[in-house]
Amino acid sequence: MLRSFTKTLALVLFATATFTACKKNHDDDSLAITKENLVATYTLSSMKMKGTNYPEADVTSQFYDACERDDQTVLKSDGTMSYVDAGTKCSSAGDYTSTWSISGSKITIDGDEYTVKSLTKGQLVYEVSSTYSGQTVTVTYTYSRK
Repeated sequence: MLRSFTKTLALVLFATATFTACKKNHDDDSLAITKENLVATYTLSSMKMKGTNYPEADVTSQFYDACERDDQTVLKSDGTMSYVDAGTKCSSAGDYTSTWSISGSKITIDGDEYTVKSLTKGQLVYEVSSTYSGQTVTVTYTYSRK
């Protein structure tokens, strides 16, 4: 009986150690916020707003038409940015080029400054906050990396 218990315990410990060792650490996907790591093609996943007096809400469909939600923002290593009307074409294509830069966790795209909240192999999240009539509004953009 004791020998059976010991074998069972050993198997449980071995299985626990094996599965724990194989567990993926999602922090490994994090990238340093550098120009080299930001160079990529992105598609908007969501735009969320949160105010001092109201909870966060996804407002993507209120600010972007369906034909815009599959468009691509391409950050290039030479500091240029291209916005490409990809996928479903809008009635008037919104393609344009501009510039972008990074300084610490601050990214400037097309002249507007944002704070990068996270950068992973698959996603870029940045936000901007403004105060209107005494209320702070934070807009968080989440982009998928291609």
